[in-house]
Amino acid sequence: MGHAAARTVVIGPESQGALRAALLRSIQRLVPSNSTGNWDVTPLADRNGIVEPEFIMLTISAYTFRANVMLHFVMNGKVHETVSELLKAPIEKLTPERVLDCLGEFGNTLCGELKRQLGQANPHSHLGMSTPNRLARASLDYLGDQNASFETHARATRDGQAAFSFSFYLCTYGEVDFRPLRIEQDPAELGMSALELL
Repeated sequence: MGHAAARTVVIGPESQGALRAALLRSIQRLVPSNSTGNWDVTPLADRNGIVEPEFIMLTISAYTFRANVMLHFVMNGKVHETVSELLKAPIEKLTPERVLDCLGEFGNTLCGELKRQLGQANPHSHLGMSTPNRLARASLDYLGDQNASFETHARATRDGQAAFSFSFYLCTYGEVDFRPLRIEQDPAELGMSALELL
């Protein structure tokens, strides 16, 4: 059975703040704890700051909302350095297919971490998650027709250079409340990152 059309529901400031924090926490947990790079994760004011030509998209679905989670990237040296570090493989041995497979897992891990947090805030939501899809930036124009109730964006830099951008779009089918999102331990104190599970 398909969802009803998304309708704009006002997301209160506390829920907005909780969702922004959840995205930033999830991104921070992607950074390998043994990374040789200096990583920084910062919010973006809006989608206009996103310039990468491609993105990986996944969806988290519930009865009352749908969340689109995106990892924006450009196939450059920083991306290859990150994939090489994650896979412990020399850059020169990375094929385009292997890099894309790793980016798909990167997005899958990010979405899974967000799903876990959203599920804790809404324990009766019965959340589902899609598989990763690679799309061109032009596809972002379609999101303007989705009546998103809330969106937030962020960027991860490595050694001062942009590595990835991230987006979270929330489309609602009824009243939702994300204020209960649990404030968890700082990812830097956990001793490992989610990506080390790959």
